[in-house]
Amino acid sequence: MSSSPDVLSRSTGTFVNQFNPRTGANQWMVVNDNYDYQQEIAQSAYADMLHDYDRNRRYHEAIRHVISRLKSAGREVHVLDIGTGTGLLSMMAVQAGADSVLACEAFEPMAKCAENIIKANGMSDQIKVIHKRSTELVIGEDMPRKANVLVAELFDTELIGEGALEVYQHAADHLLTPDAILIPSKARMYIQVLESPFLWSHHSIEPIFESGITIPTEKMLTCHGSPAVFDLQASLLKFVEGDDPLTKDNDRGAARCLLENPLMFHEFNFAPPSSNISLDFTKRLTEINGESIKAIRSGTAHAVLVWWELQMEPSNQIPSITMAPENGGIGGSPGDLRAIPSWREHWMQAVYFPRNCPLPLTAGQPFCIDFAHDDYSMHFDLHSTANYYTLPPVLGRKSASYCNCLAHASWARSRFAQLNHPQFRKLQDHEFVPRIIEEISSLSNSSSIALVVVSEASLLPLYLHRALSSKNVPIFHLDCFVLAKRLMESIYQECNADIKFKTTIDDLMKSLELFVSNATKPAEICILSEPYCNEAFLPWNAIQFWYVYGQIATKYPCRLISPTALRIQAVAMDFDHLWKIRAPVGDNVEGFDLKIFDEMILSAAQTTDATVEPHPLWQYTGKARSNPMCAFELSLTVPPASPEKMNEHKICNLTISLSNPSTVNAVAMWAEWRTLDGSWHPVGGPLRPVEIDQEVDWCKVGPQTGVSFLRCALKNELKKREGSMCKLNVECDFDFYEGEPIFRFSVI
Repeated sequence: MSSSPDVLSRSTGTFVNQFNPRTGANQWMVVNDNYDYQQEIAQSAYADMLHDYDRNRRYHEAIRHVISRLKSAGREVHVLDIGTGTGLLSMMAVQAGADSVLACEAFEPMAKCAENIIKANGMSDQIKVIHKRSTELVIGEDMPRKANVLVAELFDTELIGEGALEVYQHAADHLLTPDAILIPSKARMYIQVLESPFLWSHHSIEPIFESGITIPTEKMLTCHGSPAVFDLQASLLKFVEGDDPLTKDNDRGAARCLLENPLMFHEFNFAPPSSNISLDFTKRLTEINGESIKAIRSGTAHAVLVWWELQMEPSNQIPSITMAPENGGIGGSPGDLRAIPSWREHWMQAVYFPRNCPLPLTAGQPFCIDFAHDDYSMHFDLHSTANYYTLPPVLGRKSASYCNCLAHASWARSRFAQLNHPQFRKLQDHEFVPRIIEEISSLSNSSSIALVVVSEASLLPLYLHRALSSKNVPIFHLDCFVLAKRLMESIYQECNADIKFKTTIDDLMKSLELFVSNATKPAEICILSEPYCNEAFLPWNAIQFWYVYGQIATKYPCRLISPTALRIQAVAMDFDHLWKIRAPVGDNVEGFDLKIFDEMILSAAQTTDATVEPHPLWQYTGKARSNPMCAFELSLTVPPASPEKMNEHKICNLTISLSNPSTVNAVAMWAEWRTLDGSWHPVGGPLRPVEIDQEVDWCKVGPQTGVSFLRCALKNELKKREGSMCKLNVECDFDFYEGEPIFRFSVI
């Protein structure tokens, strides 16, 4: 360890006292005065959208087509660009010959950036940027006249989740001529019904058939789950065509289609009048093109996969933008055959879990699909009866049930999937817990033992309670996530488990003080964790138990049972597409120079971005360009000093040999924790051994993998070394005060 500078002088800005989920303590942090703005800029999806060649080209083609036709008819063209972002669509309109262009952007830093980009492209006199929401614009004050062309990109994975419908409705009533042309003009929605225990495992806890454990609880069984859409890269699901059972597919991510082809189930028309747009809509689909909706094969419907397609202009002469999965496993496409499914990160496919699922279906069986939407979100139900007149009315989106069991509000979907995974359950119940019980039993003969479990979203205390039911060992569960208290206490109550749940370290320390004072033998406190942290995001951030160990050790005899060490593994990666989300867009986006945008993003990222960010890498293709190597290792058997007094760092260096240096664009990292038996257990890592220059098979459940995208200068240096011996140096600087490792990379 080496001495570090004073933690309060490492940067300039405002001191903020905030909770640190890594250490479990409130700490003074130095935060840049413009942090919120910079974070929003740095984490926005603008750059990813601008790398979307298909999106940019279709918008450009549609704008040229519409303006050309209007000009050919002798009409003036007045364009309104809502949510202009970089100003790209506005500049396309000017280039196509628009008579006037007004762009609005409510996010102030982005509006200023758009003005600078427009100026750099020589169009300041032709485009006016208003720093307002479109719903705040007033004709005669902000706009001299109503627009007869509206260009906008207001969509998300769910299409309407960013409020597009309200914006279009307001524009039709207040900002557009009755005959205005919209780009895009319509959106069509498509659906495929899926059988997939893998997807279902992200939504519902499977029963644990163990004596003394009642999971799921009664509330969980009747809860309809989170209303939020589950967005993912559906192209990376393994679509299975045969009839083999999909009961143990957790590692494969398998899904099977129960419809022969996807169905186009709804169309949104964005054009005036505003009556075209409903903010509260329901319908029941029983047939398509005069034929009943039927299952193509027998199976269990677990979820529906939904995506959209944009018609770019009214004549439909320009190919659509489609969000259909790329791999074609969903059946034949009923949409625009000219549209090209493309990789995108800013838009994905949407998974919904209908309230009647899982729903058994037999081959040839008719069923119906209920669809509802409000102004921001969608809702689906499935019914397997042929007598649709006996069904209750379609449940409106605003009437849909929200989570009432608290599990869906407390646990991430990936955590549901991890808790359901057979291998994870086996590890917990049959390997991890027995060794802990053996250790505690050896201590209980001479000491009064209390067990402290420091874990978020964990069922480990239940397993321990069942195993220790014959022993007088109090169990304390510390979980600082506030929503978890009601959830876990209800679970413990239903399981008749006397587990004392605590949400703060102070509360825990008071209870331990009482335990020690009442102990009939010398007291010893055993601390353990199943490292998982909802709020910390990266797999190695679940280190709060170590800091709790340090605080308890200053007052009472204690020992850390497990885990006893942490190490972080790293592998150099060549991602096919994921690198684009942090890459500069440059000076030729459909012929326009957007370097000013790159400069703004880079400046914001350097101020706010962690050098490592979490991603579910099973959804992204990429090859390993090195062997995995240990970038950092920390023994946890010795407790840390109290965070308030800590001013030390631990620095580790690693040199990675690269197989193909010019293609490396990122480093992927995951945690490994050493358990009681001395074995290492990976979290967020590969499922199988990594092979150089081959695709990596990443774990599909639990915490996400850490990814650090290499800066342009570093990638350029690697390309210069092509053909020569080249290595990547990784420096890990662990800040004991914040509990956070910082990574730096260089070429040697």
